[in-house]
Amino acid sequence: MSYFDLEDAKAAFNLFCCVYGIGTLGMPGNFARAGPLWGSLALAFMGFANVYASVVCSKVMLLAPSHVHTFADVGDWALGRTGRILVILSQMGVCLFVPCAFLVLGGTLLDTVVPDAFTPRNWTIIMAITLLPITLVPTLKEGAGAALAGCIGTILADFIALGVLVYYMSPFATVELIPSPEITFDSIASTFGNLSLAYGAAIVIPDLQRQHSNPRHMPRVVFATLLLVSVLFCAIAITGYTMVGCQIPGNLLFAVSGTLLGFKSPRGPVVLAFMAMQLHITIGFNVLLHPSFYYAERYLLGVHQSTEHNRLPDTDVDESTITTASTADECEEGNDTREYPQQVSLVANDEETSSQEKVTINQVEENPRFLACSLVRIAIVIALTIVSVILHDHFHELVDLIGASSVSMSCIILPILSYLAVFAGSIPWYERLYCYIVITICAILSIYVTFKSARAMLQPVNSDITFPFCPAKYQHFVYTNFTHYTKL
Repeated sequence: MSYFDLEDAKAAFNLFCCVYGIGTLGMPGNFARAGPLWGSLALAFMGFANVYASVVCSKVMLLAPSHVHTFADVGDWALGRTGRILVILSQMGVCLFVPCAFLVLGGTLLDTVVPDAFTPRNWTIIMAITLLPITLVPTLKEGAGAALAGCIGTILADFIALGVLVYYMSPFATVELIPSPEITFDSIASTFGNLSLAYGAAIVIPDLQRQHSNPRHMPRVVFATLLLVSVLFCAIAITGYTMVGCQIPGNLLFAVSGTLLGFKSPRGPVVLAFMAMQLHITIGFNVLLHPSFYYAERYLLGVHQSTEHNRLPDTDVDESTITTASTADECEEGNDTREYPQQVSLVANDEETSSQEKVTINQVEENPRFLACSLVRIAIVIALTIVSVILHDHFHELVDLIGASSVSMSCIILPILSYLAVFAGSIPWYERLYCYIVITICAILSIYVTFKSARAMLQPVNSDITFPFCPAKYQHFVYTNFTHYTKL
């Protein structure tokens, strides 16, 4: 048997599609805040922590009994009822707030692509209306084609923007000219939120591993995939920073869409980059919302009432079905039974599932609860749209808050706690010490960045500073403005 076979490659590709998303846009901004040295150390720490948490999550799944299907099941089995509750709460934070970030970013992108038509907030509302029919689709079966499209969209957006930046700034980008940030604890800690959001891997491991015919291959698949993702993150961060230094915006796309950096790029590449990212947003918005729909319909309308035995056997899972950026994560009862309320009823016996499974299928159109479920979904989208409009000027703070709170809890802290609980008697002292160090550092930074981001959104400070990551000398004029700087 080969060390890395075709099925391993499929799992690696699916995991790559799940992780590589909007978090990449803030990678150069992390270096702009913390500088190349501390930015590299922060990226290395978060990379090691997330890779480790994802690998040990896979190891926990290898020992889990057959009824453990989803990440919520893993939390329940390893940490008890409290673990399940923490997993669900952290996942709902991801599933509700990341779509808000998508709406905010999408409104800004559309305003740039179609200027002078509507305000960014109006574009956000229009975007939510156009996405609403997709959210009413009863089932969610995210195929490889859609995931591939979303992944390619992000890659194209990143590297088109980097290409434009390098083309226009490389004649000036020298070590002597590029400004460096003022390094403080706050500037270093502020990278934690975006780095946490970028690495959202552990929550999808149970679903991918359940579908793999040889789950023992998954730890090395996870390690190799996240190592590749980390290399790409590093390349994006270094390239952006070496061109502009601390004057790179917090969002890579914004670096090429205006004139802040002293150049105006051709409209064609900008539109291509923005529409490529818009493709990723469109796919990710619907996928991420489905788990929250599931819980709302279950607890408000009494549907989706199933037990852990109401799942399809592992062998019935369609291997072409994958979940993107933080989705498989999520449903307490799993993505395998994404059917709409009362559409599928399963009754199975653990020992004889093949003979005693009973399935009753009713057409969605004949379901009297379809209208009620549709109204619940519409209400959720409206609520998220209102929140997005209110927070439209706080995209960076919103991304940092999501990453520092929900994603860090679900992708780093909970997987490592589950590993410590399951492998309590076999973990060597030095590995246990590493686990405690990672959990402690992530918990402290999570609380600090969450509080800081929430305060910035609730009590915004008006400022005319163009480049906030830079020292005072470089906060108002791009470093290529030699006329200004020769007068100083």
